[in-house]
Amino acid sequence: MLESGVVSLDGSDSSCGLGNDEGAPPNVFGFKSLPKLPTLQYGANANDSYWLPNPENLLTGFSRAIGREDYEQSLRTRLTFVQAQERIARTDGLEGPGFTNKQVRAIFNSARNYAAELVNDDVVAICEAVEDWSLYGASNETMEHACSILGAWDTRHTIDSIGGHVFTEFWRIARNLPNLWAVPFDPTDPVNTPNQLNTTDGELVEAVRQALASGVQVLLDNSIALDLPWGEVQFIERNGVNIPLPGGSGGMLFSVISANLVDGEGYSNVRAGNSYIHAVSWDETDCPDANAILTYSQSTNPASPHYDDATKLYSQSGWIDLPFCKRDQDAQEIRRETVSQ
Repeated sequence: MLESGVVSLDGSDSSCGLGNDEGAPPNVFGFKSLPKLPTLQYGANANDSYWLPNPENLLTGFSRAIGREDYEQSLRTRLTFVQAQERIARTDGLEGPGFTNKQVRAIFNSARNYAAELVNDDVVAICEAVEDWSLYGASNETMEHACSILGAWDTRHTIDSIGGHVFTEFWRIARNLPNLWAVPFDPTDPVNTPNQLNTTDGELVEAVRQALASGVQVLLDNSIALDLPWGEVQFIERNGVNIPLPGGSGGMLFSVISANLVDGEGYSNVRAGNSYIHAVSWDETDCPDANAILTYSQSTNPASPHYDDATKLYSQSGWIDLPFCKRDQDAQEIRRETVSQ
C-alpha cells in the first residue's frame, strides 16, 4: 500500500487475488471484515485511519488495504481527541457535563493551534535567548518584535488573535526538522505522543532559530506585517469586501481553512477546509437542538444576498438555527413556490 493510500497489487501473483466475503458482493469486504466501534461514549475521526476511533478502544487486525495501524497521528487528529477528553473531564473551561450543542460549537469556534500548544513556550524562550540575529540573516529589531508577538499570542486562530501567521510560517519549516521531539511517538499513547520540543539538542535549537528567522522573512517578503490580527491576514474576498476567516492549517488545527499566501495580501487564496458544519443535541423538548453553517454561503451568484451572508456569519463564529419540528419550520418559512410542468 502506497503512502497516498492507494493499494497496489501484483497481478502476476495469485496470492494477491481479490477474495469474497460472506454476505458481500465479489471482491468487496463484508461487514465482519470492516472496522467498527459500538460505543456509548464517543468516536471521532479527522482524516486518519480507522485505527484510533477512541483512545481507549484501538481497532486492530484489519486488512492493510483499509488503513494503517500503529502510526503517528496528525496533530489535527490528536487535538480532536484532546478536546473530547478535556470535555469529558470538564477541564476545558466550559460549563456543564457531557457534549451539548452549545459546548460543541464553543469547542469548534475556539480555533486552537495544537502545535503551538505543544511547542510555543519553548520556541519563545529560544527566540528570546538570541543575542545576534544577524547570524541567521535577520535583524535584531525585527526578530525581537516577532518574539514578543509569539510570547503574547493566545495560540489560537480566531480572527482577533495576533501571532498565528508568525507561527504558521515558522511551523511550515520546523515541523520537518529531524529529532524535533524529546518524547517520541508511542503507539500505546497515540494522542499524547510525540511531545516536548527537544531543547537539549543543540543542533535542533539552532535549526529552530533559523526556522524562526526564515518564517518571518517569508512574511516580510510578502509585505505582511507581523502584528496583524489573524482576520486581516486570512480572509476571502466577496464583492470587493474582505471577510475574515477563523481557523487555519489542518497540520496544526482541528478547525481547518487551507489557504495559500498571496503576495501583499495574506492567506486569501482559500483552497479547502471547513465547509458544511453542524452540531446537534437533544434537550428536554421533543425537537433536536440543531445548528449549522455553510462557510462559503449558498449562492455562487454575486448579485444574490446568499452569496456571502453565511460566510460573514461564519467569520463571526455565528451559526444558523436549523428548524426540525414543523412549528420551527413554519416560523422560518420565507415563501412557498409550486413548480409544475
